[in-house]
Amino acid sequence: MSTEFAALMVSAAALLVSVVVAVIQHRRRVRENNAAQVAAYFFRLPEKAQVILNDGAVVWVGYHLVLWNRGPGPASAVSVTMKDEHGADLELQACPADEFPLAVLDVDGRYPIPWVVAPRLDGRRRATAHLEWKDGNGNQRRTVPLRRGHVQA
Repeated sequence: MSTEFAALMVSAAALLVSVVVAVIQHRRRVRENNAAQVAAYFFRLPEKAQVILNDGAVVWVGYHLVLWNRGPGPASAVSVTMKDEHGADLELQACPADEFPLAVLDVDGRYPIPWVVAPRLDGRRRATAHLEWKDGNGNQRRTVPLRRGHVQA
């Protein structure tokens, strides 16, 4: 009888371990599927584009800052703040004050923003994007260092 009992206990323990592993794997898959991965990058335009700013001024831009959701889940309440290489705030002048946070940035969604900032960078190439968003796993944030290519001062 003790051999049968031991075999039963080993079988029950193996079943319990299998169930626990299955639950952990399922939760991990759900978490991965709910995750948004918001990134930012500079996109150089083939030709400069005319942009009308909020104050009516017309400028020509050669780059867009693009927000991109690379994850399998949607991102909501997406916001971006920009800093120069010294940590000073940069204002995205081509965006109205109420443009951020974006309500939704769907899977593989891209959101281009004309790269016009104040104060003017005058040919400097580096900036940092501070991204914040919500996804199926809660609040997320990421800091992305950026560098533009060829610029004219």
